Amino acid sequence: MADYYTKFSVMLPLPDESAQTYALTLARQARAGGAGEKLPDDFPDSLAASLADWIFEIEAEATSGSCGLWLHSDFGGVDAVGALLQHLLQKIQSLRLGRV
Repeated sequence: MADYYTKFSVMLPLPDESAQTYALTLARQARAGGAGEKLPDDFPDSLAASLADWIFEIEAEATSGSCGLWLHSDFGGVDAVGALLQHLLQKIQSLRLGRV
């Protein structure tokens, strides 16, 4: 049976360092949860469902005063990346609109 993995590389610009820190914290917690550690009580349910697919790298990127993330993999993890991007975009939008 063949394995079809999707390689990807994407840059996600973020509005500030706090958004970057939040995303990196989520990534660290997700990796720990995927390794069997208990997830924090406030860990997003939308991300908890994709822990088995969390097989990608996430790195902080900061160039010329802007913040962002570089998400990449040679093995897949596209569903987990999609869940993370969707969560981050919703979170950033709600913060901009003054909702928590």
